[in-house]
Amino acid sequence: RGGYSKTDPQATPMRTKECQEDLRPAYNGMVGSENQYITGVSVHQNSNDGTCFKNHMEQTMPLLPDRPQQVIANAIFGTEENYEFLNGQKIDALLKYPSYDKEQTKDFRENPFYKENMPYDKENDSFLCPNNKQLIYTGEVRVTNKNGFVSTLRNYECRDCAGCPLANQCGNKRQQGSNRTIQVNQNLEDYKQQMRQKLLTDEGKRLMKNRSHDIETCFGDIKQNMLFRRVHLRGLQKVEADALSSQWHII
Repeated sequence: RGGYSKTDPQATPMRTKECQEDLRPAYNGMVGSENQYITGVSVHQNSNDGTCFKNHMEQTMPLLPDRPQQVIANAIFGTEENYEFLNGQKIDALLKYPSYDKEQTKDFRENPFYKENMPYDKENDSFLCPNNKQLIYTGEVRVTNKNGFVSTLRNYECRDCAGCPLANQCGNKRQQGSNRTIQVNQNLEDYKQQMRQKLLTDEGKRLMKNRSHDIETCFGDIKQNMLFRRVHLRGLQKVEADALSSQWHII
């Protein structure tokens, strides 16, 4: 967690939709649904939904009569850790990843400086930049997230960017005179390719469109019709009990 509240040490300061200016002690409530019937509720101390997904599934799956056949979720959940979890559980995943919608735009598809648009030479394990310079594999690093999940990133670097006429278009985050580098998470890229193939089908588009109607309706019903906008107790265990008993019925 990034901090805690003095009034509730187990709560985490978060920006709520009702108040974006200030940080308030809060918990992150996650809900799953099917045809607008709530299938699971969990409460977390992390404001990032993506990092809470695995914990939510592990809490709610034992309460279901059968193992879920498919999980559909929006882009915040499209991480390597979540794809790996669903794959290990033999559950079909239809999870957008954060850059999916951006990839569908004309500006993205026509920009040759994005690593996704650079030609890849599998035999030499290198990428080719718009100036016909090779970005060579230079090694890999392992990155561990807050949940302890380890990702492997492969590093590529152009050996000679000096005097490149396209340097101004190649990215403004590099120091002047430095070479262009990119990092590739190959395992994640493989999962993203699987998601692209599913999401671009008519069935994938239909399911993703239905996702917003399904789950957002539940949240609207809980907040607007049942007037459940804040918990009444303090402490994670009590908040979980409050959430489960306050008309967040598990079906």
